[in-house]
Amino acid sequence: MDAICLEPEKSDAVLESRVPFEELEEHHCRFPFGDELPYVFCGKPKSGSSSYCLQHRLICEYVR
Repeated sequence: MDAICLEPEKSDAVLESRVPFEELEEHHCRFPFGDELPYVFCGKPKSGSSSYCLQHRLICEYVR
């Protein structure tokens, strides 16, 4: 299954929650930001069994 993700607007709330790869924990949203080192991820609490927070879960649409 492929995922199509559109990056949301960069709000202050999103920027404050960014977590480096080395600091990711099980509950952190895995939505990546940037394409250069150091890689950072959203870091907000995940939504249900998704790898993403609610905001990023709604942005990413799974295509069959």
